[in-house]
Amino acid sequence: MKYPEFEPLFSSPCQLILDTDIGPDCDDVGAIAVLYHMQKKYGFEVAAIINCTSNRYGCGVLDVLRRYCGAPEHAIGLYTKAPFLEDCVKYNKEVSEKFSPALMDGTLPITDSTELYGKILSEAADKSVVICTIGQFNALADAMKTYPELFQTKVRSMVSMAGQYPEGKREYNVYCDAQSAAYVFDHVTFPVVFSGFEVGIAFRTGFTPESNLPDNPLWLSYHLYTNGQNANASFDLTAVQFAAEGCGDFYDLTDPVDVVVDPTDGSETITPNPDAPFRFMKIREGRTEALASYLSAMVREF
Repeated sequence: MKYPEFEPLFSSPCQLILDTDIGPDCDDVGAIAVLYHMQKKYGFEVAAIINCTSNRYGCGVLDVLRRYCGAPEHAIGLYTKAPFLEDCVKYNKEVSEKFSPALMDGTLPITDSTELYGKILSEAADKSVVICTIGQFNALADAMKTYPELFQTKVRSMVSMAGQYPEGKREYNVYCDAQSAAYVFDHVTFPVVFSGFEVGIAFRTGFTPESNLPDNPLWLSYHLYTNGQNANASFDLTAVQFAAEGCGDFYDLTDPVDVVVDPTDGSETITPNPDAPFRFMKIREGRTEALASYLSAMVREF
């Protein structure tokens, strides 16, 4: 079948579900700043942000960022099925302890990720939800297994920071839980755009090395994770920005391809197929520096 072209949120507003591994890297924090900037600019709804790790400090950071950036209230989900990336606390523990009293005293509302996917999709109109994943695929795979018909009827498209184009390096968000990635890639029934490793590694975003903003949870997350460098690779930011704005002035897309994940090691096989649902983003020639400035400005505006 021919899959439709990706429609960015600015041109055809839908609900967005962001699925993030908020902890193993600080670019998730930058991506959430980009998300809230885009939400304010274009008026789409963030239905939920799901923490695909089982580390509750990540939920504390989600609470902190929503309030700090002045975003509308939305649900927060947590992967509860089994321990997953629980030891990633290079910044999220300290940020939560400093800025999220609700997490620390147990009053922060947190919903199981599978239950939250089901609730949002069951209440949504057909083809009215965009999913953006900037972490592993464990929470998404479990929800797809539980609610296959909802994903088929309610999801319009997905943007994922995952993989690498062309074939080469095994990418963390895929190989960290290769079985879940393989399941998702095998069962999607909607167009998917990947921001591969090669896109985000091309430039750094965040704060300047000399900046010192200890009361800013965005800056503190970058500062702690980067050991004072205050900027990092831009993997997740590009996926969120693309979900909101599409190709715009910064990207082109590959032709459709099949992407098959080996569930034993997370390696990928990519082959051209005009009827496949997958495409990869490519930074347009000569636009890397402007893209870096554009995204960093969103992170620093709050």
